[in-house]
Amino acid sequence: MLQFSMSCDDDELRPLPSPSQRESLEREVERGNVEYKLKMIDPSDVRLQQLVTQLKWRLAEGAGEALYEIGVADDGTLAGLDEEDMAASLDTLRRMSVWANAKMSVLHRRAVCGGMTVCEVLMQTLASSEKTELRVACIGGTQAGKSTLVAVLSAGTLDNGHGSARTSVMRHPHELESGSTSCISQQVLGFDAQGVLLNSDELYAPTGSEIVEQAVKLTIILDLCGQERFLKTTLYGLTAHAPDYALLVIAADAPIGHMTRLHLRLALALRLRVAAVLTRADLCDAAALDAAAAAVLCLLAEAGAPAPALIDTEAHLALLDPPSPTSAASSAATATAAATPPAAPSAAAAAAAAPSAAATAAAGGCTPLFVISATSGRGLPLLKAGMWRMRSRSWAAARTEPALVTVDGCHPPSSELVLQEDDPWSTTPAQEVSITDGFVVSRTVSRGTCHGYRSYLLWLYLPCPGKWHRAARQCHRRAAARRARRRGKQRRD
Repeated sequence: MLQFSMSCDDDELRPLPSPSQRESLEREVERGNVEYKLKMIDPSDVRLQQLVTQLKWRLAEGAGEALYEIGVADDGTLAGLDEEDMAASLDTLRRMSVWANAKMSVLHRRAVCGGMTVCEVLMQTLASSEKTELRVACIGGTQAGKSTLVAVLSAGTLDNGHGSARTSVMRHPHELESGSTSCISQQVLGFDAQGVLLNSDELYAPTGSEIVEQAVKLTIILDLCGQERFLKTTLYGLTAHAPDYALLVIAADAPIGHMTRLHLRLALALRLRVAAVLTRADLCDAAALDAAAAAVLCLLAEAGAPAPALIDTEAHLALLDPPSPTSAASSAATATAAATPPAAPSAAAAAAAAPSAAATAAAGGCTPLFVISATSGRGLPLLKAGMWRMRSRSWAAARTEPALVTVDGCHPPSSELVLQEDDPWSTTPAQEVSITDGFVVSRTVSRGTCHGYRSYLLWLYLPCPGKWHRAARQCHRRAAARRARRRGKQRRD
């Protein structure tokens, strides 16, 4: 670093006080927050990105501060620059500071031999504003296009129709071979202040760390499993990862399967806001696509999702705006009443839900349906704009609400927990399920906090007539195997 006896104005040139003053600095080192640059005049785009990366490294080494010595060679020689080259180098440094979200301040200018000047510049990272975060879980049946959708959004590239996009989000070789996800894949989407998605496949597109730095809203999108044998992994993603939204992905060229219905009921039981995406629109004609959209709207209405609406124009995006504070009280009452599944409407009534959704949305939002194609790009701009409008739920408010416990999708009539006739524990003798001071029952805690003087073992029960779901049985078998291995190890020790 240049050492001066006193500071000076930016434009003031001060000659060296005596010939005995040092004419060079110590040689530049790779680590640290000091960078020597002889000159930076009109760099190419590739070179500019390299300089920005170097600046970020120096800022990280200096905990947000870096010193640039302009006109100094790598060996520390004070070569200096003329006025024109110095102005061009400082202009390049200003361009770098914009990319690196940093502030540039010229500390000193000094004259060296031959009328040349050297300059010392301080770079400081700007304090970033608070970012909003949204967590979205992609659910739906197998081969519905969840991984392809996540890849298209996160990588900014379209699919070739044969699954080329999903290879960027799949994590295991057997997933690439089968095309089915067996684990949770997490990708980050970044939106700027204008709602533009920063993820892109352009040559100089921002990297993952740059997206996090530049974005004002981050959307973490989870790619969950669609096969029934991986339901436990899907349950883990819907609970442990605490998503704010569930993105139900349905293929337009295939009938709605039972896993799609199961995932939808599970998301609604966890009180997640749901948005539906109808994929593979390019593989259907207009009549088949309209029929598929009507079937999805009917499915959402049957499951109790609030105000299903088809989003096919930018004007319909206004339905996704969060409800006003004046409608918060009525929204809570509507949500409580809507927890009981309504009577199944007709397909025609469900198809007509989109035009009439505005009145219902004012009382608590709607359940949007987007029609897209990952191959042609149809509907993707509307989906991105819709994800920009989505808001995270208030976890603090959910904890303070009265505890709500449901049994097989029906509310208990009183504070006493009542078993339903089709509950698997209703015909089981009490002595077979009794524990220290209570019974094992299947319940879903939808909101609030369960507390008391007793210990309760709560299982999430997925309604299957007369039996536990395979996922619950797997939990029992794996826990018993772990206990057996632990006891065997203790005996051997």
